[in-house]
Order: sequence, then C-alpha cells, then structure tokens
Amino acid sequence: MEQATFRCACCRRIKRRNPRVKNQRYCGEPECQKERKRKWQREKMSTDQEYCSDQREAQLLWQQNNLRDEYGDKSLLCGLKKSLEKKVIGADYVCNILYQEMTPATTHQPVKLKKEELNDITLTTPALEEYDAIILKRRKNNE
Repeated sequence: MEQATFRCACCRRIKRRNPRVKNQRYCGEPECQKERKRKWQREKMSTDQEYCSDQREAQLLWQQNNLRDEYGDKSLLCGLKKSLEKKVIGADYVCNILYQEMTPATTHQPVKLKKEELNDITLTTPALEEYDAIILKRRKNNE
C-alpha cells in the first residue's frame, strides 16, 4: 500500500503524509515548522485581541528582565526614573536611554583654520550673522 504525499507549503518539496496529521501542509523540517508557527502566530495576532495583548505583555516582561541582565539594577532604575520624568513609558524607550548612558561621549578637537587670526575670533553670543559680518569686513579690508 502506497502512502499519500503532499507538497510542503514552505520548502515546496513533495513529502510523505504523516497519517496522524489531518490536512498536513508542512513537512517536519525545522525551517518549515518555524514558518508554520510564524504563519499561525501572525493569524492569531490579527484575530485574537487577548492573545495579542498577552504577547505584548510577555515581550515587555522579557525585555525588562534582559535589560536588567545587560545593564544592571542601578542603571535600569536610573533609566526608568528618567523615562518617568519625561512621562514616556516603554521598554524600547528605557533601552534607548540606557544605551545612550553607556555610550561614551566623543570629544572632538576644535577646528584649526589656516589663517591664525580667524582662530582667535571669540563671540560673546554665538550668532552666525555677527561672524559673517566680521569675515566680510576682513575680506573687504584685504582686497
């Protein structure tokens, strides 16, 4: 007796049907099973609001636990405090704050111009209009 076959919806290969699985559409390959689960989950998320909210809650809990492992309790509390001050709550926002806190600030050397007298210009209030006026006056004097 020959076993029935089917074409896998993921890998498109023809496989022998498992007699215990009614209406089998995916084979047992790990990648095909992952695709089957992803498709099921997308469908479930779009139709079941309770499942969707449970998934979001579980994801936030997972992120918070991993943030604690990655950044430590003290840094996490500091990040949470900053997010509460801004009245923005979310694991992504807290993660961004923690990342910014942990990233060292880069300091750049001041720009040095070829004409030394231009390096000595100091403005009490930084305004491009005033700077442009000084430069234009110097250009006229030099011409």
